[in-house]
Amino acid sequence: KAKRLAYGILYGMGARALAGELDCDMETARAEMETFKARLGGVAKWMAGIVRDVEKHGYIQTLGGRKRYFEDFRESVRAKRQISPDHRAAVERKAINTVCQGSAADIVKRAMIAIRDGIRSDLTLRDRCHMILEIHDELMFEVRCSSLVRASSLIRECMVQAWKGLQVPLAVRMKVGQSWGEATDYAPS
Repeated sequence: KAKRLAYGILYGMGARALAGELDCDMETARAEMETFKARLGGVAKWMAGIVRDVEKHGYIQTLGGRKRYFEDFRESVRAKRQISPDHRAAVERKAINTVCQGSAADIVKRAMIAIRDGIRSDLTLRDRCHMILEIHDELMFEVRCSSLVRASSLIRECMVQAWKGLQVPLAVRMKVGQSWGEATDYAPS
């Protein structure tokens, strides 16, 4: 529930949509949103800062410096033209989404490069550990059983250290199995 609430608020979900997501009435959803924002006031300030950046600069940036432009929105704000609530909400949602998902992609890409370099430089892993798939913020590897501990340690370290200077630690969960369907949680020793 907490994850759905957090993502719903971050991605601009209104009370009606959140009520459907949480399977509750609109008043309960509205109360949950207010409680969330009160407890995590920094989130609301951060989101407002993103909107101010779009209004001021006409774009936002991900952690990696990639930009998404909203020039028409900025020009409307500057010219004091009427902006429909739906259009404003859509721009705000897209801007916040871009910062969240785009920055996550920046972090994963940096981790992938570090993992690739780590595998290449480790003679015991080079032919025993292969990155085969990336899905959003997940990576899949084929690893020989005899190299699992060493590979998982390298992978975890590269992912945790992928972006220096973050104010929150990056959590990494691993699963291991003979197939995707058989994978179970794994914590390297």
